[in-house]
Amino acid sequence: MLGAVAAAWSGAVWEVAYLGSIGDPDRGYLLEAAGVAATTAAILLVSLLALRVLRAPAWLYLAPLAAAGHLVHVTVRTRAEAFGVPRRRFSSGTMDSGVFDAFMPHVWPLLVVAIAAAAVLVHGVVPGPRRRADRFGAARSGGARRAVLGAAVVLAAANGAVTWWGLLYFIWYRGDPADYQAALTAVLTTTAVLVGGGVAARSLGGGRTTDVLVVMGVLGQLVLAAVSLDGATAPADPDASGDFELLFSVQTPLLVPGSYPLLLVIVVAVVRAVLRGRSHPTPRRPQDP
Repeated sequence: MLGAVAAAWSGAVWEVAYLGSIGDPDRGYLLEAAGVAATTAAILLVSLLALRVLRAPAWLYLAPLAAAGHLVHVTVRTRAEAFGVPRRRFSSGTMDSGVFDAFMPHVWPLLVVAIAAAAVLVHGVVPGPRRRADRFGAARSGGARRAVLGAAVVLAAANGAVTWWGLLYFIWYRGDPADYQAALTAVLTTTAVLVGGGVAARSLGGGRTTDVLVVMGVLGQLVLAAVSLDGATAPADPDASGDFELLFSVQTPLLVPGSYPLLLVIVVAVVRAVLRGRSHPTPRRPQDP
């Protein structure tokens, strides 16, 4: 784990230094470098959840915390520096460009740790001490239900990332603020779906598994939202013809099939709650004679 943290941190520091050294100081490259640092810091923070799931000793939390704190400092410093220099000709870099640059091979070991923790949660390989008897003594249907609920959460989170990517897919040379605003609205909609789906899944027996997966999914959506802010608030390009449409932006992640399982979970939980309320009405107090 220490090697994975060291590789992710050192790789991000190298990428930031490299992007900051290309030619004359340029706003686009510096914003891209800030995006790399911010994304890597988010991955390191997610790794803390993985350590919790894998029951790592307390001292092992210090390395990712220190590395994430340093990269947050680098993000703030580099972003402030970016707005102090001009944007050069043909420069199109933004913080969201750094998101994809951050997922280079140096973070792959850390991603493997996070994926392993998610697999442990979904399959119930490492149950908590209080729930050990319940985990191994429960019926198979309970384990299958938790796996389905966890898979629905993971699909919804991935659906948000795919939708965000699709809305910005053609933004390579000069970003249209309307597209960034649409992408930002889409990930915020996905965040709301994840929160609602997490509550619904817990009412259906998801437990700790879905709770952690929902938290990881929400953190991922918030990272995408954060790196979209620069493009969404940039001055409009006079040559751009696109207009921001709120309804379209909200509908897009809901209409992509990856969100369907979690939306179905929400519907099932609501219907179940309504039926229970009708079958167990509140008893009336007897009136005094």
